[in-house]
Amino acid sequence: PLSRRCAIIAATNGDNDGAHLTRLSGPMNNRVAHINIMLDIEQTVKHYRTVGVRPEIISALEHLESNLLPVFDKKLKAQPTPRTLERLSRIMDQREAAGHFTSDDIRPIATPIIGGAAANMFIAFLTEYQMFKPEEIVMEGKMPTLDGISQQYAVTFAVATWVIRHENEIKAPQVTNLERLAKLVTPELQLKLLREMDLSKHLKLLPLILRNAHFKELNQRFIEINSGRR
Repeated sequence: PLSRRCAIIAATNGDNDGAHLTRLSGPMNNRVAHINIMLDIEQTVKHYRTVGVRPEIISALEHLESNLLPVFDKKLKAQPTPRTLERLSRIMDQREAAGHFTSDDIRPIATPIIGGAAANMFIAFLTEYQMFKPEEIVMEGKMPTLDGISQQYAVTFAVATWVIRHENEIKAPQVTNLERLAKLVTPELQLKLLREMDLSKHLKLLPLILRNAHFKELNQRFIEINSGRR
């Protein structure tokens, strides 16, 4: 990382980004320091959470990583980039507020913004995301039948998003239902379920969730993994 006393005063696309470039002269190149910045999924997701990008897009990005990253093809008029995915998120907010939020409603919007191939992958994931009813899973204990890893991703993020929006409704029986759901998905997604609930920012959930032995063990694993990364 750069020192806080260091300021970036100019930025440009790289040679392989498919963008229009005007090359710097030799003398100008010699007068500046060149730092290459690589796209990092974890940092991209962290940024998206900060600016309020929709959870459907964040979960799709984590699941479909290679399909929702820029392809840097100058022939394409639209492709998934951090900028276009943020734009799609804002438009989805507007469509949801207007009551037009099925995957069929979003497809004609997504295609011209992120491109046909990426839109097809995203809409397929969004369809699975929207097929689950988190309220029935959490409040009533109606466990879904999950067919494949894509549906496991979708239900994990859909339920976590619902829980933090309705944290005042969560009691001990609902935590038991969350535990039942967690045991239907992979160990990795169990950790993602815990992470997505972001207990450090939802203090009403914190004691309830960690009172459960399964989630307490998951939380310890989550802490150990993050400590190892440091």
